Amino acid sequence: MCTDPANSRFEKSLGLLTTKFVSLLQQAPEGVLHLKYAAENLEVKQKRRIYDITNVLEGIGLIEKNNKNIIRWKALKNKNEEEYDLEQSKLIELRDEISDMRNHEAVIDEHIRKCQQSLRNIQEEEVNRKQCYIPTDVILGMFPDSSLMCLKAPYGTKLHVPSISTDENKIKLHVKSSHPEEPVNILLIDTEPKKEKPQTRGRKRKWSEDRRLIVVPNPPSRKDFLFKLDDDEGISHMFDLIC
Repeated sequence: MCTDPANSRFEKSLGLLTTKFVSLLQQAPEGVLHLKYAAENLEVKQKRRIYDITNVLEGIGLIEKNNKNIIRWKALKNKNEEEYDLEQSKLIELRDEISDMRNHEAVIDEHIRKCQQSLRNIQEEEVNRKQCYIPTDVILGMFPDSSLMCLKAPYGTKLHVPSISTDENKIKLHVKSSHPEEPVNILLIDTEPKKEKPQTRGRKRKWSEDRRLIVVPNPPSRKDFLFKLDDDEGISHMFDLIC
């Protein structure tokens, strides 16, 4: 008959060995247990594993050592039934609290997973990529009365600002790109209000109250300049002159 390797590993695990060791210790008379007896009963060839368990239990205050190889279960020392029941009820409450916290943690992890997936869906949507920016007005509102620069550089680019000189109008920036083949763009955000150009389209002219009619003579016709005199005609033929 073949044994399951997974079950075999579980049987030899330190967690299961600790559970069996504590059960054996609780069943011992007056809570006193000899480590040699525990190793033989639990069929542990390496006593170092027993010592690892006792060191942990002693560290959390559950046992005490009478000598090198004898330990005592402190939960049964000088305890009556009422105190023991009280400790057991507290232990049950703590276990229930741990269970509730794990369930709550699982719910939070599920919410985080859904939020991350929603964020990925938004970022990968082609329509939303056009909206992935921060308006200039929002940035200027966060840093009023400041000179702002936007730096677009590859990942890993280093930005160093040396000590500011005595001249407050001069600031040096050292930018070192981790990928020299990719450009580094620096833009200065304009903080001055833009001057609007006057709009002339659709503007109505305002007339004064004096709306006198101004007569504009018609321009001369081109026909007036096309008259010419023949050889047998004189100036009297061009104009109506009374001789």
